[in-house]
Amino acid sequence: MTREVFKNWFLNDFVESVKNFSKKSNVPATALLVVDNAPSHIFYDPLESKDGLIKIVYLLPNTTSVLHLMDQHILYYMKSKYAKKLYYDMYTDNPMDTINTKKINIKEAIFILN
Repeated sequence: MTREVFKNWFLNDFVESVKNFSKKSNVPATALLVVDNAPSHIFYDPLESKDGLIKIVYLLPNTTSVLHLMDQHILYYMKSKYAKKLYYDMYTDNPMDTINTKKINIKEAIFILN
C-alpha cells in the first residue's frame, strides 16, 4: 500500500463511513484511528478530516510487535468472558435470551462484558 492509497482510503472511505454511522446513530462524528508505524501510514502533516473531528494517531516506532502479543492475551480473555456471559444470559431467565445474537451491536457487546 502506498501513502496515496492510504490517504485516499482515509479521507474518502473511513471519514465518510464514520460520518454516515454517526448520522444514523445520532452521535457526534468524532473518531480516532490508531495505526501502526508502517511506511505507508506515516504522514509528516497531520492526517485528519476537513473539520478536524476525525484524526489519526500513530503508535510509537518498534512497539507493534510488543503490542501485538499483549493484544492477543487481552482479546483471548475478552472473547472467553464474552462467550461465557452470552451463553449464561441465553440460558437463564435474563431478557437477553430473546435477542438475536447476530444483531448484537458493539454497545450491547460492551454491556455484556461489563
